[in-house]
Amino acid sequence: MHDLQRRLSAAGFLAPGSAEDSTFCARTHAALLAFQDSYGLATTGECDEQVWSSLIEASWTLGERLLFLRSPNIRGDDVAGLQSLLNRLGFDCGRVDGIYGPRTSEAVAEFQENIGLPRNGISTPEFIDVLKRMGSQTGDGPGVAVVREGLALSDDVASDSLRLVVGYFTGGAPLASAIVRRAKESHPLTSTVDFTASEQAKAANAYQADVYIGCESSDDAGCTIYYYEVPTFCSVGGRNLNQSTVVHNTEPLPHS
Repeated sequence: MHDLQRRLSAAGFLAPGSAEDSTFCARTHAALLAFQDSYGLATTGECDEQVWSSLIEASWTLGERLLFLRSPNIRGDDVAGLQSLLNRLGFDCGRVDGIYGPRTSEAVAEFQENIGLPRNGISTPEFIDVLKRMGSQTGDGPGVAVVREGLALSDDVASDSLRLVVGYFTGGAPLASAIVRRAKESHPLTSTVDFTASEQAKAANAYQADVYIGCESSDDAGCTIYYYEVPTFCSVGGRNLNQSTVVHNTEPLPHS
């Protein structure tokens, strides 16, 4: 329990010394719920394996540990911070997802090469110091990955190269079918998928989808478009589609 409280404190959700030590008190429970909600996890108030893994990832500060390419990939908020800095400087890591994969490793290596360091793709505390100093001289824009994703969804990109996956859940099949029929007129690589959310995500990733749209019917009046956003990642494409579409309600998706 003490370790849980320490992790919640490190992640900024529990003030040090505010909870009853080694006891799952009301403050600890409230902090855990706030963490789950903020990171797109089911707000159960229980610390299962997924929550514990997310807490560990959230407790790392950039520069506290070595970051390098391995299997399984290193994950954490510090990796997301590294990706954001590199993207802002023009060394493209792709989406800021907090995963130290091949693209992030290559971006680190390119930066190393540009400043005369050995090109090994390993992010050390010393490397982070240099990166932060360089980053302090730039603006606070979103970086090249966000710009590239925005361009990928613009009218200037060849429509026949865009990969679109349309999924559906309870009651959403008619809407999904209508979207697919319309989308294929300009995006022939449009595909459809059903089953669970996890299986749909795997299918979209396997298809290397540029855009995923999930449809589900609701008794609420009007239409709501959700997009995925947590502290370490925002689906920029989803947000752009959200903001460019006229509907009754648009908002970030609160849970994964």
